[in-house]
Order: sequence, then structure tokens, then C-alpha cells
Amino acid sequence: MKFQRSLMKFCQQISSINFKKSFAINAEHNDRTLPPSYLIDNEKGAECDRDAEQARELKGQIIAQAKEAYINRTNQRFQAKSYEWSAVCNIKSDTTMDDLKRLAQHFKDKYGFQCYQIAIHRDEDGKKQINHHAHLEFITLDKNTGINRQRELTPQKLRELQSEVSQILQMQRGEDKRKSGRERTEPREYAKQKETEK
Repeated sequence: MKFQRSLMKFCQQISSINFKKSFAINAEHNDRTLPPSYLIDNEKGAECDRDAEQARELKGQIIAQAKEAYINRTNQRFQAKSYEWSAVCNIKSDTTMDDLKRLAQHFKDKYGFQCYQIAIHRDEDGKKQINHHAHLEFITLDKNTGINRQRELTPQKLRELQSEVSQILQMQRGEDKRKSGRERTEPREYAKQKETEK
């Protein structure tokens, strides 16, 4: 019986991770220096592994190191432009910062993505409905080569990545959008939909 309850809990938690280009204010959104207007009261609120200032400093170090590695390796001017990416990830109500650090380490080991800030948000959405999610801020430049590894994310790799996230966070993998036909709903749009439903 205990196993069944545990399995049911696992199956009800659908994993998903989505990448998009970072905005200049992401670090402040994540640590709540710039809180959005749609926050709700929740004792767990938001948790961040480093504040915006520390995140910016680490980001600068990562970029400088990658640029230096690229120039030293190629004897060419650094050329990559689109290497700052933000990932939003569904999480469970009991997902920890350590769980997300393991996920960030996986991205570094397998994909060369370097994470400079992780935030857990349990204080967003519509009327008292919590949207458990995390933000991971990445520089997609390889530490040793300076090459932008984001370009390697083919549709097939992105599908594999979704499966890896579900395994690492111990959640059920979301249905492949090629089968479901569904597109991702942005958090603000989701909150509006929930408000309309009420």
C-alpha cells in the first residue's frame, strides 16, 4: 500500500524543462529583488542559491573564462553571441536545492552548460494556487573550449534532455508534444487561464 501511494505521488508529478533566452532582470526576478505582481503568500516562498549580485559576478567569471579558452585554443576573436539561457523547470513540492544542483551538474557534465544561479519558486500563480517551479540560469559556453554548446540541442537531444530531467528529479516525464499536440504555456498565461476557469 505504501509503495502504491508513493508510485501514485510520483506519477502525478509531471516533469518539464523549457529553455529560452535570458532577460537582463532574470537574476533579480529569481532572488525576488524585483518581485512580480502575481506572488501569493506561501511560507516556503522563494529560495535562491545566490543573490543577483553574486550571480552576475559568477556569470561574468564563467564568460571571461570561456572567452579566454576559445581565444587560446583558436587564436581567433571570440564570436559567440547567444549563450545566456534561462531554464524553467517543473518541480515537486518537496524538491530541494540539492536536487536542482544535481540537475545543474548533469547539464555541465553532459552538455557543457554552466549554471550561475538556481531559484526555487513556490510563491507564484493565481488565487492561492502554487506553481512549484525552478529557474536555472545558464551560460552555454563550454568551460574548456569556449564553444557555444546550445547549438548542439537538436530536437532529439531536447527529447532526451526531458527524460533525463524526469529521472534526476524523480518525476513522471511529460508527454511528447509530437503526440499530445500541446504547446508550452508561459507561467503568466497559465495564471490567467486559471483565473478565467474560476
